[in-house]
Amino acid sequence: MASEAGDSTTGTPCACGSGTRTTRCTDCLQSPLSCEQCFVREHKLLPFHWAEQWNGDFFVRKDYADLGGTITLGHNGDACKHAPSSTAIDLTIVHTNGIHESRVVFCKCSLHGDRLSQLTSHQLFPGSTDSPRQAFTFDLLKNFHLYSLASKKSAYDYMNAIRRLTNNAFSKDAPNPYPAFLRIVRLWRLLTMMKRMGQAHGIDTVLTHRTPGNMAVQCPACPEPGFNMDERIEPLDKSIIRHTETIFLSLDGNFRLQRKKKNNDPDDIALIKGAYFPDGQEYKDYLRKVGDNTPEVPTFHPALHLTSECDFQKSTCAKLNAVNMQEKIKFKGMVCTGVVKCKCARHDFSLPKATANLQKGER
Repeated sequence: MASEAGDSTTGTPCACGSGTRTTRCTDCLQSPLSCEQCFVREHKLLPFHWAEQWNGDFFVRKDYADLGGTITLGHNGDACKHAPSSTAIDLTIVHTNGIHESRVVFCKCSLHGDRLSQLTSHQLFPGSTDSPRQAFTFDLLKNFHLYSLASKKSAYDYMNAIRRLTNNAFSKDAPNPYPAFLRIVRLWRLLTMMKRMGQAHGIDTVLTHRTPGNMAVQCPACPEPGFNMDERIEPLDKSIIRHTETIFLSLDGNFRLQRKKKNNDPDDIALIKGAYFPDGQEYKDYLRKVGDNTPEVPTFHPALHLTSECDFQKSTCAKLNAVNMQEKIKFKGMVCTGVVKCKCARHDFSLPKATANLQKGER
């Protein structure tokens, strides 16, 4: 409550000598009162800090742009000689402390690229590729990524909290970036996964024994000939250390993890390929090919690349009663009747493209 009242320096001459002390920063530690011009100059590289300005009776919250500040890209905050401040555009930037209505000046030097590349190089993720009017800071996307994994917070609740940080009394008056945020988060997770898995750095040219485009974290302890063990032509059949070159796999299914038929957006496509689920169209073609027949199954998963040619054998399943006696009606209206997964039994790592949706009951 004490912060709502002015202190003894309110209205006194500013240290610059050209204004009065009316403005302070709520995000800086021990921020002294200063004039508008000093605040803008001192926050040239901190444009997402909130300001409070004395109006004679109480402090009013102001954004950096409300005080005349602009964000200049390309010259470490300094003005571009080819882009005057009159070329600034309105850009809504969502940060961890709220939603900011900013004024941004793009650099027009030939070496700094288009608007998309300039925003991303300054850790701003644009909401669209063509004339963006909205952007999300990398700090915000990293923050939500961690919160969603650690506390299972949804994007809807997270954006509601950001809107309340902008205007806690009237949060509905704050801009609603939720629709664009959903799209950007999906792209952020895809790009983060590509970076961490090395796909953005050409790792397929180094790990040539793995499937191109692999996005799955593979078990580092399971034997991979030519990677973490010597390549052998003859197996160690009579060796007492045979178990060191043996992969132990487990296969299990969850028949309660079902999905009902519903209307889908045809443009809502999967962005991640080469991870734990097989490619959608490839899997559908396989299901049409095998039909209702029991296919031959390989003794080893193809993704492991243990041998040049996997040996195939007929399935020894004796038609379990759990499969034959299940009620068909319980799967009515389902497009997915369960999920089955194959993983490393010793270290609990899921195999790439070894998780699949079940289509017909428990088989």
